[in-house]
Amino acid sequence: IKLEKFKFSKVLRKGSKGGEVIALQTFLEFKGLLTIPPKGKKGTFDQDTLTALKKYQRSVKLKQTGQLDRTTIKAVEKNIIEVISKIKSAKERAKKERVSR
Repeated sequence: IKLEKFKFSKVLRKGSKGGEVIALQTFLEFKGLLTIPPKGKKGTFDQDTLTALKKYQRSVKLKQTGQLDRTTIKAVEKNIIEVISKIKSAKERAKKERVSR
């Protein structure tokens, strides 16, 4: 998946399953809001995912619906793009530092 172009195609809620749920769970893990146990399985929108999503919604001052609704999708996608941009910038700086040595 090219994350720069990744878009959620539907509203996700408790009980949803599939690749988009995995993407959401990975994002929530990256943000430090969700921990999937070592033997846990991604891909099902469970109570832990709902709780983590509500925490994310609160952190970006959205209504805490516990669903990946259209408003939350926009915030998550914007945040993903910002994170990718920061990672790319850090990689470029590191590369320049190696070249200048």
